[in-house]
Amino acid sequence: MKMPKAFKSAVLNLFFPEVCMACSGILLHQESTICTKCLFHLPYTDDHLIPNNESFILMQGKLTVERAVSMLRFRPSSRVEHLIHQMKYANKPQLGKFLGHVYGTLLKEIQYFDDVDAIIPIPLHPRRFAKRGYNQSEYFGMGIAERLGKPMMKDVLYRAIHNATQTKKDLVSRAEGVDKIFRCSNELDLHDKHILLLDDVLTTGSTLASAGNTLLDKFPGCRISIATIAKA
Repeated sequence: MKMPKAFKSAVLNLFFPEVCMACSGILLHQESTICTKCLFHLPYTDDHLIPNNESFILMQGKLTVERAVSMLRFRPSSRVEHLIHQMKYANKPQLGKFLGHVYGTLLKEIQYFDDVDAIIPIPLHPRRFAKRGYNQSEYFGMGIAERLGKPMMKDVLYRAIHNATQTKKDLVSRAEGVDKIFRCSNELDLHDKHILLLDDVLTTGSTLASAGNTLLDKFPGCRISIATIAKA
């Protein structure tokens, strides 16, 4: 007799329960990826409710943006840092999509990016992509795109230069290390389009500025907005 799928899932959860990726506590029935308590207590920025927010101000002088938002505040040794680490280094790309769904739902409710034409995630260099096996910003983009009902275009930008990881660099070194590292594909025409550019963590804004200015140079008349999972 074939075991019912629901019964099989219940047995597996009994012996191998799913845990919250933020606090490592056991997830309750109908909870997924992050427990309800952690979701409620995550440090949301509310950037989408404040046009002249910290993320927008940070980008001034680096990239001309329509809007700039970050979902969460990043602090060392916090739940947010644990989530980012899980997503980037512990082979948990589905966490990025889950966070994209959560943030996309908030943005959709207030029609914040209803005028966006395309969603573009910051790409990894092929060497780093091969090592990690996925692009965490791309998964975040999948979640955002599904909730906003907008197309995600992952092949518009590519990294022409492989720069070292930015994680342990100081702010000056981060800014110097990402200049002119992106190129654009010739296959798509995004002139006069509104592009939502996505990344995982907003620190100095240099990576997003480099990518955004590459798009502006390639596609005159396009407009750029940015969204990230967290802001340091």
